[in-house]
Amino acid sequence: MLETFKKKKQFILLLLMLLVFILSHGQDTIVRKRYLDSVKNQLAIYTVTSYKYLNMYDKSENDKLKLKQDLNLAYEKYNYIFQKRRKENVGAGIGFLSMMVISFLMIIKFSK
Repeated sequence: MLETFKKKKQFILLLLMLLVFILSHGQDTIVRKRYLDSVKNQLAIYTVTSYKYLNMYDKSENDKLKLKQDLNLAYEKYNYIFQKRRKENVGAGIGFLSMMVISFLMIIKFSK
């Protein structure tokens, strides 16, 4: 009878150990699943954020290129206007100088 009681006790102990193992394994699986879900969520957030920053970088690069083109156009227009005014001023200077020379020569000619 004592031996049967020991066997029952051992059998119950074995069942309890098996139950504890199954429950702890199930909790371990739940913890692992939650951890993996958390890692997946963090990776998704990181990926979305990375693409967001890449898109912002591409947009800023496009804006920078557009501003450079606008700046080059403005610089070319400024140079064109500057060269045009310079030619006008040189022409006016030559005309004024020729008028002064002609006036000086006429004064010399009429004073004789």
